[in-house]
Amino acid sequence: RQHYDVILFLDEFYRVEDEKIKNLLWSIFKNKHIGYNEIPKGVYIICASTLGDEGVSEIPLNHSFEKLEVETPSKEDWFGYILNKYVKDANEEIRKRVDLKPEVFKAFYEVLEDEDLSYNDFNSEVRISPRRWEQLLLFINANLPVKDEKEAMTLLYNVKMNFSNYLTRATSKIYEEKVKPVLIKLIKQTSGIDVKNELPAEEWRNAFEQQIKTKLKLGEFRQYVPTLSGLYGIGKTSYIKTIADKNNLIFVHIDVSNILKDQILGIPMMNKTDKIGPDGKPVIETTFEKPSLLHFIEKQIQSEIKEREKKGFPLPNGEYRYLILFDKLNKTTTDVFNVIRKVLLEKKFNHQYSLPEGSIITATINPSDIDANELTVHTKDILDIIIAKPSWKKTLKYLRELDDSELYQMHLNVFEILAENMKSDESIDGETLTGEMKYFYWSPDGTDGVYISPRNMDSMIGEVNGGVKAMLFKTGIFTQYPDLREIYYALMGYDEEDFEKALEQGAQSDEMSEDEKRLRGIFEYGVEYEIEEEALFKIAILREYYEEIESNITFELKKHDIGIKNKDIILKELMIELGLESHEVAAIGDDLNDYNMLNLADRSFTPYHGVKEIKAIVN
Repeated sequence: RQHYDVILFLDEFYRVEDEKIKNLLWSIFKNKHIGYNEIPKGVYIICASTLGDEGVSEIPLNHSFEKLEVETPSKEDWFGYILNKYVKDANEEIRKRVDLKPEVFKAFYEVLEDEDLSYNDFNSEVRISPRRWEQLLLFINANLPVKDEKEAMTLLYNVKMNFSNYLTRATSKIYEEKVKPVLIKLIKQTSGIDVKNELPAEEWRNAFEQQIKTKLKLGEFRQYVPTLSGLYGIGKTSYIKTIADKNNLIFVHIDVSNILKDQILGIPMMNKTDKIGPDGKPVIETTFEKPSLLHFIEKQIQSEIKEREKKGFPLPNGEYRYLILFDKLNKTTTDVFNVIRKVLLEKKFNHQYSLPEGSIITATINPSDIDANELTVHTKDILDIIIAKPSWKKTLKYLRELDDSELYQMHLNVFEILAENMKSDESIDGETLTGEMKYFYWSPDGTDGVYISPRNMDSMIGEVNGGVKAMLFKTGIFTQYPDLREIYYALMGYDEEDFEKALEQGAQSDEMSEDEKRLRGIFEYGVEYEIEEEALFKIAILREYYEEIESNITFELKKHDIGIKNKDIILKELMIELGLESHEVAAIGDDLNDYNMLNLADRSFTPYHGVKEIKAIVN
């Protein structure tokens, strides 16, 4: 204090990936300069890094400084901190939000030791930090007492997830030996309920909902991000949207796999001010351009607000108004992990810009996908990862309720028999499968099972059902056998009166109705073509037909049929009809039949799964 006025703290110094920037920052230590600018006198410099984590570089040999290991607080110090923060020195908001129960504090004080506060289980590869213990204590406290056994099992499951490896699903021994017995005792003590086991992973929806309820109760004292970890196609994203609707929150979806770090940080800008510094020179302030990710979030929110106002739906009016999903969090790069962590934990992009006030953050990860990356320790330490498994019983129930027509239910019965005969005891990766998971891995001999997601199953039944519909219509069976028309009404969703009218008009005229033309295009060519008239851009959709479109957007159907190989011809016709040059056209395709069409457009794109020949020509 006699020699320094300011501490300059450079956090996570060795997560900087750009070597030029790292060398520039090192000059702060070595020469007390930032570039050519001398650091003012009276500034004491400290840096910190979590060494040994993914995304942390090796320390160069020419970087020498005094290295200090930060020791974990002792049991007495840590519990003293908790007691002071949430009881003795607690303000009115803390008492209202948290209300730390003496029995919860006492139970964990009696069971935890010094070495438990920063616990590394090398067998399960699970790390528990003092910050996670604090969040666990608040989570348990907020959910006691429980109202029934299912809620108790859900609490046990959520707590267990803090001690589980999301990749291997191994659980740390500290949970089984210390935490679980204490929690079971607390549940009995506060709720009078005897519980032995956690909720099964197939009931992950209950666990996630408990997380959101806890966030609404604790507010910003609940910092960790509830994150669903499960195979693709089990309904993670759609369920989070359901929870948002249930709590009257505006849902914002962000696909992290498409984000670059600069979209999160914003572009820094230097501005000279009217202030004069101690050196007699103008003070330079660094400001940031608003991050494009924040623009994207605000745009989604405004769009949803307008849509609700248009439809007369209520707007969120509580403390929390938005539920933001960072989807596919592990399908990105380490540099994005490093910068997005601040947004997830602090809801800040930089010192200027933050997430909209009233935001709840959630996330999803697909742990075993080909392009998935393992989360860094740095990132995992701010997530509450919930392992989610598909449920065969729930999947069947969902499929049964999709369509009650006789034909669909018949196809579903056949599908159920097929699944029973194709279920596997082992995945293609060699994982031993148990219980309901067997139904989601198929093979002829029970080994090397290929994953079939609930979404895949929905599509399979839909395509079979749609194909049978197509054949029934194409063969003219309904005009030949009037008794079968009732089945047709159920299949195609037509009103009987409208159908009779359409038949009568068809008999009186050589021209087909618009519906008949659309159906002929679908059933004879397997292709559907539409133009979107209500968008800012006109969008032509040329695609193979799988099932009837479910959309809240009105389409104008064109009056000609399209073969799947004629996309370039149709695009040329459209360009002439709409008066467009090639520089005014963008096209998206993923397979060889899109080749000629893509070459017509100045802007061409293909998704990740596009074939290599298409990837070679798109720009």
